[in-house]
Amino acid sequence: MMISHLIQHSILDETGFGIYAIDQDGYDLGEQTVLIDFTNKTVTDNVSVDWDKFVAAYAPLATV
Repeated sequence: MMISHLIQHSILDETGFGIYAIDQDGYDLGEQTVLIDFTNKTVTDNVSVDWDKFVAAYAPLATV
């Protein structure tokens, strides 16, 4: 659900998206790097947000 929400407006664009598994700090994977941390249950895009807050904010939009 998280990845689908992040790419929803660009899904039909000519360029794609990369999904990477990383295990280190100091990552820079391109123009916009969004980190979904399964260990600490956070989503980071400029700022870190608790997993539950991210899901609560965007889950209602997934059913529309």
